[in-house]
Amino acid sequence: MKNNKKIPAGYFVMCVLMNFVGHFFYLFFPGVFLLFLGLFSPACRKIGFVILAADMLFSVIDQIRIVNSMKNSDNPDVADVYNALTSDDWVQSVKDIVDDKTNNMKNNHDENKTE
Repeated sequence: MKNNKKIPAGYFVMCVLMNFVGHFFYLFFPGVFLLFLGLFSPACRKIGFVILAADMLFSVIDQIRIVNSMKNSDNPDVADVYNALTSDDWVQSVKDIVDDKTNNMKNNHDENKTE
């Protein structure tokens, strides 16, 4: 199922920044460390900038890949989340989906306990 609605820019940027710091931490922390050393050595500063630029590039590519896979997914749960993300009030829509899924899981767990 092809969905042509666009993800909000704020959400996309937030996810890119989360990837930048968290997903590619093995690039982020050495890059920041080298930038700190760059206060004393211009070579370390240049290497730190190159590492952080690569980290940012990989983060953007990864987020584009994630959005495209969500957009083209046939899974109804993924389609629900993508539709919530592309709605006008996307923050509330995503919160409602998470609350609904959490309540369904809790109810299913409670039903299995009583059986």
